Amino acid sequence: MESLEDLSSIVVTYTIAAFYRFISVPEPAALAARLRAAFCEGDLCGTMLIADEGVNGTMAGSPETINRLLDALVEG
Repeated sequence: MESLEDLSSIVVTYTIAAFYRFISVPEPAALAARLRAAFCEGDLCGTMLIADEGVNGTMAGSPETINRLLDALVEG
């Protein structure tokens, strides 16, 4: 096992996205399932609520992953 001194040289950069949008989401469960499938193998973590009246969340991950997530949300 590595000591804390050994781990001090490791730098991990996360981007945090906090967002909400009131918008009609016709099939919230389907959107949630698509997002879950698209991001289950990555470094994305956080909480997102998807409902008929919109989306609300705070997510963290690599900058690339957060950009992909935000693009996916815009596409619907």
